[in-house]
Amino acid sequence: MIRCGSLDSQYSYHFIPDREIDGIPMEWFCAAEIVLRKDKIIETKYLSNLVKQLAADAYRQYVLTSF
Repeated sequence: MIRCGSLDSQYSYHFIPDREIDGIPMEWFCAAEIVLRKDKIIETKYLSNLVKQLAADAYRQYVLTSF
């Protein structure tokens, strides 16, 4: 289990990568896992890939709209 310091210190993360991927900060992966785990419809076996995809998409959209 990994903890993300600035988001939710009470939440234990299971599906985020060990380190940043493609320059995407870890907080984006943590936030993606929180969003996806709140949706109980998604099966656990898909969460690892979905966390990475959602974090990457959200971060890229943030970067593109920030400038």
